[in-house]
Amino acid sequence: MVKLFVHKLQIPDSKQQESLQNGVKRHYEIDGYFHESQFFEQNTKSISSLIKTRDFDCFEKRLYAVSHVMLEIMLDRKILTEDIGACENMYFMLEKVNSEEVTRLIKLNSEASKPEEVREHFDRFRSLKFIYDYTFDLRLVELMNSINKRLGNKAFSEKDRELFKLTIHDIENTLFPQKFPKFPTDL
Repeated sequence: MVKLFVHKLQIPDSKQQESLQNGVKRHYEIDGYFHESQFFEQNTKSISSLIKTRDFDCFEKRLYAVSHVMLEIMLDRKILTEDIGACENMYFMLEKVNSEEVTRLIKLNSEASKPEEVREHFDRFRSLKFIYDYTFDLRLVELMNSINKRLGNKAFSEKDRELFKLTIHDIENTLFPQKFPKFPTDL
């Protein structure tokens, strides 16, 4: 993972770099508001608590990270179920990005030893369009299984898979009726 520090971004030398840097700044700004919000804290804890009530074998460590990722995925799932066009628009906009400029952005603004890997990840992200998978329970279970393993936990057993499908719907029932808060970035 590569982290760019907004206060250390180089002065852009082209419109493409300026646009990418503005996107990075906006992303970190919105992420900051979201991760500091009461909504985030309450719902991450709620997901962790729900998972703890189930007889999972696979969540031995980093449950907060699992819950954090699951909250963000479930919010994307809500957007997809209410307005598939939002996701279509996101991928349309991503197709306009010159991925070589992504490599350049990383080279100019980080100490990443292999900035081309970020471009490759970006190209894979936009070509696979996996965010659409969030609406399919079985695909979402396998995605979370993969994330859970990367966090150092055991792979899901069949029992864990079945429990996680139920958990997805319990999270939906808790999360979806809530009003998503407005952040200063929405104004």
